Amino acid sequence: MMTMRPTHSGKPIVDDDVTELIATSFRSSDAITPDEGLSARLFSRVLATIAENTFDSHTTVRAKSGVWMPFLDGVEIKILHTAADTASYLLKMQAGSSLPIHSHGADEECLVLEGDLYIGDELALGAGDYHRAARGVPHAKIATRGGALLYLRGDPPERVGSYGAA
Repeated sequence: MMTMRPTHSGKPIVDDDVTELIATSFRSSDAITPDEGLSARLFSRVLATIAENTFDSHTTVRAKSGVWMPFLDGVEIKILHTAADTASYLLKMQAGSSLPIHSHGADEECLVLEGDLYIGDELALGAGDYHRAARGVPHAKIATRGGALLYLRGDPPERVGSYGAA
């Protein structure tokens, strides 16, 4: 009896041992109980195959790839990923640049990757510092003295209130 092997993008999803075990179990009225070692090897290979075949559902943006675009005076943006209501992006702020007071329709997370960042007169952030801006609450002017590279996740930039009105 010929056994059909399921494929994904032209590659087999499961190997010959798994295919044969499944095919045999359907042909036999007796329950198949593989030994512990075989079970562990098969389970490991099935998980590895699933992981390999889901690679195209992940997103990777290399540091040197992607496009930096002008955002505001002295600020560039590089979009990493967008979904319906959320975006992940980098902002590169030149020394002395700033973002105006604005609010968000969703919580925004910010991680300072490089440089310095000042939110209003009270809050100073440096590399490795994290800040979350709550949905709907405006926050003060954001500025950098020496330049900064930020990772942000929240509203897509075009949905943030007052951005672009430098």
